[in-house]
Amino acid sequence: KGGWLGLKRISKCHPWGKSGHDPVP
Repeated sequence: KGGWLGLKRISKCHPWGKSGHDPVP
C-alpha cells in the first residue's frame, strides 16, 4: 500500500515525459 500514492506524488513533481512513461499535459 502507498505505492500508488507515491506514484501520484512523483508524477506531480516529475513529468513522466522525461522517463518516457506518459507525457504530462
